Amino acid sequence: MNAKEFLSQYRRIDRQIDRLLERKERLFAKITSAPSQSSGGSASSGVHDKVGSGTVALIHYEERINAKIDQLTAVQDEIEDVLSHIDDDHAELLELVYLDGKKLVQAADELHYSYRQACRKHGEALRQVQDVLQCPEMS
Repeated sequence: MNAKEFLSQYRRIDRQIDRLLERKERLFAKITSAPSQSSGGSASSGVHDKVGSGTVALIHYEERINAKIDQLTAVQDEIEDVLSHIDDDHAELLELVYLDGKKLVQAADELHYSYRQACRKHGEALRQVQDVLQCPEMS
């Protein structure tokens, strides 16, 4: 895995969590929009079945979300460990872009770099990360 792929996995997992949360929210809205009472006695069990199966599905989403959060935390720890082995200014730039999800132009502005300088530093930082990834005793 190259440096950019290694760093990008955090945002990929974060987006997966966001999608799972959105799906869970849509499912919850569908479940809670079910009529609370039915006009016939036999149809009320259908509503309860819908709520019951929906609740099971919500619990399944919670489990998937929690597993992804655990994965995200582990990846964040790995990235922070690798970044601790490179220059601080390069690490800060990569944190802003890959962990905080900022565009390179935003990170450049925050660090008071020109965009061109940020691009150069980004390339240097990726090379430093690649060196750490290729040297197992450093990571």
